[in-house]
Amino acid sequence: MSSYYIHSNFPEIGTISVVGGGIAGLALAATLDPERWSVTLHEQAPDRPPAGAGLAMWPDVMAALDSIGVGDTVRANARLIDRFELADGARRTLHVIENRSAHLVTRPHLLKALDAAVPASVVRSTGRVGRLTRWRATSWSGRTASGESNWYLAHRANGEFANISAWGDATAHRVAVALAARFGAEAEALIGATTPAAILRQDLWVAPARWRLSSGRAVLIGDAAHAMAPNLGRGACESILDAVALGQALSTMDVPRALRHYQRTRAARTQGLRAASSLAMRVSMLERGAGLRDRLVRLPGVRHR
Repeated sequence: MSSYYIHSNFPEIGTISVVGGGIAGLALAATLDPERWSVTLHEQAPDRPPAGAGLAMWPDVMAALDSIGVGDTVRANARLIDRFELADGARRTLHVIENRSAHLVTRPHLLKALDAAVPASVVRSTGRVGRLTRWRATSWSGRTASGESNWYLAHRANGEFANISAWGDATAHRVAVALAARFGAEAEALIGATTPAAILRQDLWVAPARWRLSSGRAVLIGDAAHAMAPNLGRGACESILDAVALGQALSTMDVPRALRHYQRTRAARTQGLRAASSLAMRVSMLERGAGLRDRLVRLPGVRHR
């Protein structure tokens, strides 16, 4: 979650305060031209261990990471995935996507690469910024990365699932294994082999539509602008694209023009993906009509096994 105060008397050096040192904040700090901007990066909990979940970096995002010099580092610590398969609970293939690749990298490796790209001139500040309302949206209900595997399970927040954040490790592990059993022995074994302490249990929140991305001197990027469901694998990707687009605009244009450019190029795309991700989540979690859903997904011409 990142928001920004911008002060500038172009072409003199201006000041930017980046609130939030996560993926979006680090990517923005790494993109901004240090000869044009004096940047302070604020993070309330810089020593908090990052979650170890896997994040899919699609080709457009890898190009953005290349532009700030961290693409090769991410590739070196990622697994290349070039085939994606959508299956039902009985492991019947519904849809196959080929000839499109993504690099699956853990959040700690991505954050480390982005952090190393931040110029030494950026001032690091620890503590809460009180003048902005801070809120955070979590991307997964349950997740972990184990070796080369990455998984998450989603369930409606009702009944025993109404307060999963309060569960202990053993309870989270037991429930996850029970849910995985519905998807076959392989899924049950994979999740059963996961260390209980490595399982995150989090409520999932998505952002409402937010078409206006800046107001006065404050600009929203990342989850602050478009927190979305994880079903399309675009949350972290769009945060990076936001940061690079805004950073490059602020480094090459005067501020009003840069903010108009950012609004024009990012608002419709990110809000569209936010809505599409929410729809995909609702469709994937259908309890009634799941059979019809699966038949509709099984499109003509799709390779099945």
